[in-house]
Amino acid sequence: MFGFALQNFNAVILRGRPHALKANGFSQHCNISHRLQSLKQFNLPPKIITMRHKLLFILGLIFLLSGQILLAQGNEFVYNLKPIDFAHWCLLVGVVFLIPQVVHFKKSVFSTIGVPLTIVGITCMIGMCVLDFIFWSCPTDELRDQFANHLINQPTIWKPFITIGPSSKVFNLGLLILSLNYFKTSKLGVSILLLACLILWHIIPLPFRLVVGYSLTLIAFILLLFDQKLKSLFAKAQ
Repeated sequence: MFGFALQNFNAVILRGRPHALKANGFSQHCNISHRLQSLKQFNLPPKIITMRHKLLFILGLIFLLSGQILLAQGNEFVYNLKPIDFAHWCLLVGVVFLIPQVVHFKKSVFSTIGVPLTIVGITCMIGMCVLDFIFWSCPTDELRDQFANHLINQPTIWKPFITIGPSSKVFNLGLLILSLNYFKTSKLGVSILLLACLILWHIIPLPFRLVVGYSLTLIAFILLLFDQKLKSLFAKAQ
C-alpha cells in the first residue's frame, strides 16, 4: 500500500512539473550524444589499425623468441622459475598477439592455405602451454613423469598439443606460406624465413635451433611487414 501511494504521489508531482520532464529528457539526450561522440573516437583509420596489427605481430614474435631463450636454459631452470612459468607465458602471450595480423593478411591463395594452418598451430601451442603450466606446477619429477605417462596414453591430447600441433611443421609452415604474399616486394624477407624454417625442421642442423630459428623469423617479418618504411628510412639516410 505504501509503495502504491508513493507512486501516485510521484505521478501527481510530475504532472505538475512538465518542464522537469523535458529537462530530464534533454539531459538524457545530451548524455547519449556525448557517449556516441566518445565511441566515435575509437573508430580508428584503417592505416592505424593495420599498423597496430603489425606491431602486435612483431611484439608477439619477440615474446616467442624470449620464451625460446628461457626454454633453452633447460627444464630444471624452467621448473624453478618463480612466481610463474615465464617461459610458457611468453609463448602463450606471443601466439595470441599474432592472431590479429594473421587473420588480416590480404586475400590470396597463400592466405587461404596459410591462415588456417597458422591458426591451427596457434591453437595447439596454446594447448601445449596449458599442459606445460601443469608440468611446471608439479612439485616433484615423479609427479611430472606420471603426468607425462598419462598424456602419452591419451593420443587425442598428446599428438595435437605436444608432438604434432605446436611443432614447426604446422605453425611455422603456416607463417612461411603467408610470407609468400610479400615475395614480390621482399624476396630477402621470404628467403630469411625459409632459412629459419629449414633450421626449425632439422634440415639444417644447428645448436639452439629454436632460438636461432625464431630470431631469423623475427628478422624476416620485420622486413616483410615494414619493407616500405625501411626503404624510406634507408633512402633518407643516404
